[in-house]
Amino acid sequence: MSLWNSTFKNPGKPMQRKTALRAAKPMQRSSKRKHKTEGHHDQKMLDACRGQSCYLLVPGVCPRIPKDPTVVDCHGNWADTGKGMGLKAQDKYSVPGCAGCHYWLDFGTTATREEKRAVFFDALRRWEPVRAAILDESDKCNLALVQNTFPHRQATMDSSARIQEVA
Repeated sequence: MSLWNSTFKNPGKPMQRKTALRAAKPMQRSSKRKHKTEGHHDQKMLDACRGQSCYLLVPGVCPRIPKDPTVVDCHGNWADTGKGMGLKAQDKYSVPGCAGCHYWLDFGTTATREEKRAVFFDALRRWEPVRAAILDESDKCNLALVQNTFPHRQATMDSSARIQEVA
């Protein structure tokens, strides 16, 4: 008994390719990839986390070491923070967290999503005023730099604490 495969027109004859195996011209890759969603990435907010202590402070997990070298920016893992399939949350929803707390937040199985959410948003509530002060100080340093670099221009701060040059 022979088996018949309906995809072969002639079972005794080998299949023939209708298209070339290689492309005539290789695909060109752009020099710098863009972030999938504009406005999600703000390097200043990530830089503000450097050198900070852990803000997540998960009970039983966090070693509570001041200026812990393992502290990195931890992003929220929920849709309302901008997280989606293939997307990291917006940088404004990031807090400094040590390696242990970061692992607990992302992969830990000892807490429910609601408990993780409560810990994260409590840390974010405590971190936002500190980050704002750090960013404001950074903007003041930038303002002084602009004033020293361009003495013929007057630099002023607008209400949203962004540098604006007035000619």
